[in-house]
Amino acid sequence: MKKKNILIFLLIVLTVGCVVAIYRLVNPKVESFSLETYSQEIEQFPKEEVLGKIETPREVKKAAKEIWKDIYGDSVAYRVPYHVFYDEANQVWLVTGSWGLIIPGGPHILISATDGKVLAVWHDKF
Repeated sequence: MKKKNILIFLLIVLTVGCVVAIYRLVNPKVESFSLETYSQEIEQFPKEEVLGKIETPREVKKAAKEIWKDIYGDSVAYRVPYHVFYDEANQVWLVTGSWGLIIPGGPHILISATDGKVLAVWHDKF
């Protein structure tokens, strides 16, 4: 009986863990940032593309990945995890990719939330 209870408990914990992981993939955590910090990148790495209004973190991650794939190729799909930031005052998204949790570097993109104008795209190298 104890083994059965332990097995049921482990299955519940595993199920809850999977649900939380899927939720975080679909609804990424959004942190704040200041657009003024990126004025140099906007000047050095502009991109003339307008995607249309982008309202959710999920939409901006998808748009960022598509732009990055056009520029850097399919390997950008492996630059995860992606991090999403939002500047409320300027209504601008910042999405960053990475080489993982330890290695620095990866793709970055700034996108206006109101019209989807891509303000800058660049890639840090490690």
